[in-house]
Amino acid sequence: MESIHRLLLSAFLALFLALFPAVPAAGQDSPHGELKFACESCHSVDAWNAPSTGSRFNHKLSGFSLHGQHAQVACKKCHTTLKYRGTQAECADCHTDIHRNELGNACDRCHTPQSWLVPDMAQRHRETRFQLVGPHQTLPCQSCHKNQQKYEYVRVPVTCYGCHRETYLATTSPPHGASGISTDCEQCHSMTSFTWGGSFNHDLTAFPLTGAHRAQPCAQCHAGNNYRGAPTNCFSCHQQQYTASQNPKHSPGFPTECASCHSTAAWRPASFDHNQTAFPLTGEHKSASCNECHKNGQYAGTPTQCSACHSSQYAASTNPKHSPGMSTDCATCHSTAAWRPSSFDHIRTTFVLSGAHLARVCGDCHKSGQYAGTPNQCSGCHLTQYSASLNPKHAPGMSTDCATCHSATAWRPSSFDHSKTSFALTGSHLAQVCGSCHLNGQYAGTAVTCVGCHLAKYNATVNPKHSPGFSTDCASCHSTIAWSPATFDHNTSAFPLTGAHLARACTDCHANGQYTGTPIQCVSCHQQVYTTSTNPRHSPGLSTDCAPCHTAIAWRPSTFNHSSTLFPLTGAHTTTSCGQCHLNGIYTGTAAVCSGCHLEDYNTSVNPNHLSARFPTDCLLCHNTAAWRPSTYNHEAYFPISASSSHRPGRWSTCADCHTVSTNFAVFSCVNCHEHAQTSMDEKHREVSGYRYNSADCYRCHPTGKSGD
Repeated sequence: MESIHRLLLSAFLALFLALFPAVPAAGQDSPHGELKFACESCHSVDAWNAPSTGSRFNHKLSGFSLHGQHAQVACKKCHTTLKYRGTQAECADCHTDIHRNELGNACDRCHTPQSWLVPDMAQRHRETRFQLVGPHQTLPCQSCHKNQQKYEYVRVPVTCYGCHRETYLATTSPPHGASGISTDCEQCHSMTSFTWGGSFNHDLTAFPLTGAHRAQPCAQCHAGNNYRGAPTNCFSCHQQQYTASQNPKHSPGFPTECASCHSTAAWRPASFDHNQTAFPLTGEHKSASCNECHKNGQYAGTPTQCSACHSSQYAASTNPKHSPGMSTDCATCHSTAAWRPSSFDHIRTTFVLSGAHLARVCGDCHKSGQYAGTPNQCSGCHLTQYSASLNPKHAPGMSTDCATCHSATAWRPSSFDHSKTSFALTGSHLAQVCGSCHLNGQYAGTAVTCVGCHLAKYNATVNPKHSPGFSTDCASCHSTIAWSPATFDHNTSAFPLTGAHLARACTDCHANGQYTGTPIQCVSCHQQVYTTSTNPRHSPGLSTDCAPCHTAIAWRPSTFNHSSTLFPLTGAHTTTSCGQCHLNGIYTGTAAVCSGCHLEDYNTSVNPNHLSARFPTDCLLCHNTAAWRPSTYNHEAYFPISASSSHRPGRWSTCADCHTVSTNFAVFSCVNCHEHAQTSMDEKHREVSGYRYNSADCYRCHPTGKSGD
C-alpha cells in the first residue's frame, strides 16, 4: 500500500512540475541562483538531497561532459558553493599547475580525465625537441631532468654531449677531448643501441675506408692521436715502401700517386694500367718487361713511335728493302702481335688491290724498290697490251681506261658494259657483235636512234606501209627482242582501243595507209549506221555522240541513260517506249512536266473534276509514276483532316461540306459547320488585331483547326 502511495505521489509531482516548472517565485531566493534546469534533473520525491556524485544530472547539458575520474568526483569538489552557474571549465581552475606554467596551460597535451599519470611519455616526448629512442625510453625522467626543481622540465640540453660530457672527456681509446674528436656523439655511437660502444663512419670524411684500410687500427694513420688534418694521400703513409721499391725502381722519377698501380685491397701484387697513358699496350708489348722500353728506370718522356725501338729492324730489312724510301710508320705493315709475318694494307693507298693484283709481288709494280710516285692508272702498267689489241682495235681511238672493258680478275675475257653509254643494249642487240653497229672500228659518234640502223627496213615495209607518213620512232611498234611481230600501243594515242575496236585491222580505220589526222569521233566511222537507224530514228534530231547509247563492245544492244537528262525515268515510265513521249522521232525540246503528256487526262477527269475545280497541273501532288490510279492528295500539308485531328472523318462526309464551290476547291467555308453568330464572334475577338468575320481569316489564325492556335 505504501509503494502505491509513493508511486501516485511521484506521478502527481511529475505532472505538477510539467504544468508549473520549478522556477522560484518572485522574491523567493534559490540556493542555486539562476538555473535553466528543472529541479527533477537532480532531485526526486524520495529525497530532496541529490546524490553526491551528481549521477542524476546529465552533465552534457552544461557543456562540460564528465569522463574518466571526473565522473566519480563529488559535485562539491568542483562546485564549492550551491551557485553552480559560472563554474570555470579549465584544468587550471581546479588543478594546481605543479609545472609553474613552464609547459603552458594545455594540460590535455599530457594528462587525460582517465588518469593524471602519463603512461606514454615516449609518445609525448615526440612533441618536444628530443624524441625518446632506444635506452632513453626506459630511463626515469630524473636521469635527464636533474638539478632542477621537482616537475621542472625546461632548459634541459638536447644534444648528446649535454648529458654525456663526462663520458666524452673520460674516454681514452681514443682520447676524445685531447684529440679534438667531434662532440657529435652520433657520428660513432647509436641512440638505439643499449651499449655505449660504436664505430665511426669514415665515409663521412674526405677519406672513405676501403680494402685493407678497414682493418687498420685508428692509431695506424692517426699517429699521436691526431684526428684533425690527417693527410689523405697514399704517399704520406707509404713513403717508405715507395722509396724501397726496386722492381721497378720508383725513386726518383715515378709519380707518387700510388693508386696508379696499387689498390687498397693489398699492396701486392701491383699493376699499372698502361691504357691510361699515350701508349696502350697490345700484343707482344703486354708481355715485355718495363725495362725493355723504359731504360735505366726512365719513365717520363719515353717515345711512343715504333721506330724509336725498332730502328735496327727497319734498317736491316731487305724483303722489301725499307731504307731509304719506305715510311718509318711500322704499323703500316707490322702489328704488335708479332713482327713477322707482316702485311701492307694497300686499301690505305689510292690503288686498292683486287683480283689478280692480290697475287703479284711488290716488285712487279714497284720497280727498283721505288714506292713513291707509282702510277695508279691501268695504262701505266698495261700500255703494251692496249697498243697490241686488234679485236677490237684499241689504238688509236678507244679510251685508255682499261676498267671500262677489263677487270682486275683477268685481262681476258673482257666485256664492255653498254649500260654506261647513252644506248643500253637489250633484247637481240645483246647478241650482236660490235662491228654490226660500229662499222670500220668506229666507236665515237655512233647513232643511238633505231632508224640510224634500220632505215632500209622502214622504207621497205608495206604491211602497213611506213613511208611516207609513219613515225621513224621504231620503238612505237617494234621491240629489241625481235623486229616481227610488231605491235602498236594505241593507248598512247588520243584514241585508246577498247571492246570490238581491239579486233579491227588497222586499215579499217586508217584507210589508204593514212595514220595522221584520223578522226576520233564515233560518227566519223559510223555515219551510215547513224543515218539508217529507225528504232528509234536517229536522223535528223538525235545527237551524233554515239557513246551515250552504244558501247565499243557491240553496236547492239544499245541503251540510253535517261538519268543524264532533265527527266530521269521512274515507275511506269521505265517500260514506256521512246515514241510514246518523243512523237515523230523528236527528242529535243520534249516537255519534262507531267501535263506535257497528261494534259488530256487532266481535262477529262471528273472525280473530281480537275478543270472546273481549278486543280493545279502539278500531277505529282496526287499521282505518282508507279500508276495513274489510285491517286491520293495529302490534305495534311494544308489542313489536317486525319483521324487524330479535330476535323477527323465523321465530322464531315464529303469534300463539299467545306468546299462549297464544286468548281473551285480553293474556296472553302468554316462557318457552315461552326455556326457562330457574328455578334458573338465579334465580341470574343474584340482584342484580336486584324480580325474579320470570314472563313479565310478563320484559317489564317487557326491553320490546324484548333481554337488554341
